[in-house]
Amino acid sequence: MVEFSFPALGTVWWIMVDHLGFDETDKRKVINFVADFEARYSRFLSDSEIGKINRSKKEKVGVSADLKKMLELGETLQVVTEGRFNLNINRLLLSYGYDKEYSFAKRAIIHATEGSFSLSGDTLIKKGEVELDLGGVGKGYLIDRVSKLLTGLGYKFHLVDGGGDIYATTKADGHPWKIALEHPINKDEGFGVVEIKNESVATSSSNKRRAGKFHHLLNPETKRPEESILSVTTLAKKAFLADAGATAIFVSDKKNWQRIAQVLGLYYLVVFPDLSYEASASFGLDTVTMLSLG
Repeated sequence: MVEFSFPALGTVWWIMVDHLGFDETDKRKVINFVADFEARYSRFLSDSEIGKINRSKKEKVGVSADLKKMLELGETLQVVTEGRFNLNINRLLLSYGYDKEYSFAKRAIIHATEGSFSLSGDTLIKKGEVELDLGGVGKGYLIDRVSKLLTGLGYKFHLVDGGGDIYATTKADGHPWKIALEHPINKDEGFGVVEIKNESVATSSSNKRRAGKFHHLLNPETKRPEESILSVTTLAKKAFLADAGATAIFVSDKKNWQRIAQVLGLYYLVVFPDLSYEASASFGLDTVTMLSLG
């Protein structure tokens, strides 16, 4: 087993390969691949594709193939969640101080972007003010791309961990990987263990990127952090779907959880502020060993 880590997208990435060695040139290819993705799609970079779209006054803007896929999933989830999942949320995030430095600067007025967007082929059509953030879809999409890159480089058996959101193949012996589920309050503890192979596990938690009583999982309707849930963990065949699904369930009304799960083909585990939890029918006993949340 060989592993290495590096910082990217505001978190730490870990790559593990069930292989005798990992070529340094290949390691650099992985790191550069992630850095290139961040340079193309970060909302913090004015010359990134997202930065240019957010600054553009044009109603119609061409988009790359990768961005189109991410925006398409965003559109789908916006419909399924009745507007709660919204990629047009950059201004609201900035109002809470989620800027490049995570300064959490004093908020005088909570701004929301009232515009909307749609896709027509490879063209983004903006109505009103549109400032996009790919935080709900980008990391999962990138994790899947890194997995594909590793396979192409000859590392068939691997695990890609992007700050706690994970995709893993099988191990070389065919066995699954055991992943600890982070406690939603006590970050140094786990509350369960999930076994995955050729699938992904992702978690959205109010305990991450928190400033005092505020956190980054914002409800576009109330313009406030969503406080009815502590964490959502999802299992799906792709990190793209698990990542987006965890965020979508976190910010959406409970009546839409099953619909989100059906559309994305995932299972979920939701932990509430009183440390009780609710899991979709196929998540629990066969896929995760629950420990204590107390």
